[in-house]
Amino acid sequence: MSTRLVLLENSSETSLSRLLQTLGAHFEPQASLEEAVCVDTINSNKKSVLIISGQHLNAAGALARTRSVSLAQVFGNFAAVLLCAWDCDTENVRCLAEWIGGKVEVTRFQGDAHCYAVKPLALAKPFSGLEFGPVKAESDFGLTVAGTSCPVETIVSIGELSFFFRVMLPGTQLFVSCSSCIFDVDAEARCNLRAALSFSGLAPLLFFLRDCGISAWQTPLRAANIVMDDPDLKESYGFIDPKTLAQWLDKLDCAVSIGFIPWNFKRTSPSVVELFRSRWPRLSLCVHGCDHVNAEFCGNVSSSRQLIALALDRMERLSRDTGLSYDKVMVFPHGEFSGSAMQALQESSFLAAVNTELIDSQADRGVPAGQLLQPAITSYSGFPLFLRRPAGEPIANFALDL
Repeated sequence: MSTRLVLLENSSETSLSRLLQTLGAHFEPQASLEEAVCVDTINSNKKSVLIISGQHLNAAGALARTRSVSLAQVFGNFAAVLLCAWDCDTENVRCLAEWIGGKVEVTRFQGDAHCYAVKPLALAKPFSGLEFGPVKAESDFGLTVAGTSCPVETIVSIGELSFFFRVMLPGTQLFVSCSSCIFDVDAEARCNLRAALSFSGLAPLLFFLRDCGISAWQTPLRAANIVMDDPDLKESYGFIDPKTLAQWLDKLDCAVSIGFIPWNFKRTSPSVVELFRSRWPRLSLCVHGCDHVNAEFCGNVSSSRQLIALALDRMERLSRDTGLSYDKVMVFPHGEFSGSAMQALQESSFLAAVNTELIDSQADRGVPAGQLLQPAITSYSGFPLFLRRPAGEPIANFALDL
């Protein structure tokens, strides 16, 4: 049975609807609470699930009183309901307690000593078992739930308190996310996403969609590629020993791309070339700038075209001399680039760019945050920019990418 997702909203362009659109989740917006809860489940071959905010919860409480029914009956036609974007005001808490038939106590957080702890559950992958923080004290809170006869499962906790949990009501699973925050896809992002800053406004929704079987954008391949900048193809480069690198590559069954500086196209040795040839594509080359000087790809379109042409010419000479192929993927030296350089790359035979930074250094601007939820950033002349992370970042940040 397929799943029908209903979003209860008061206007056509709320933060939540924009987020769902960005995630590629198909949903039906509904402005009327009365119409939303009158789901025809008898004549439908779809199960229905619902997302509501705190103000809709209060409105549902008033509707229940008007009809002399319980909140469980108001939402009884839905297989699952997600309560999010609420601020735990007195009426919210009263309605939630009435809905689950128990007691609810709210705790606010102060300072940065509190962390999210994700339970080892299938629906919480790839965050399962992780603990990280700090929580967003300005928007997040914790709940203590007691006295209900319905099973309660905590999915994410903050200390001893429930942050994201579900209550197994008769016929309906109620998911509750304890935050007033919703990920703003239109806000300017000037760096890659950080799990602690994005988690409460994004992850509970993703967990809910996954558990309900709602299709959204996701990678079909959960894998990683290690990109190492600068090494040439000589027998040693700083602390890097190509033979040792190849041994670990074989042992871990992973992939490594060397960001090769085109200026070094003559710096090769036969033994290292053979290591790459025998392990391609798991040991491969991409293009790391041209001369590898400061801000070389921060100029205008014309200067960038010249650099791109020279970089490609050098890489082609490397390929002819060694027989090695290379990926037409640009890794910018020092992470610096301009929107003009991206335009020049779009006009070239390059396929994409990979970078740690996302700011156009020429215009000093970032990208809409929603772009970071897509496979690649396409704000710069439509040329794909894939973000990478330093290996030392918290593992929760990598979980967010998956």
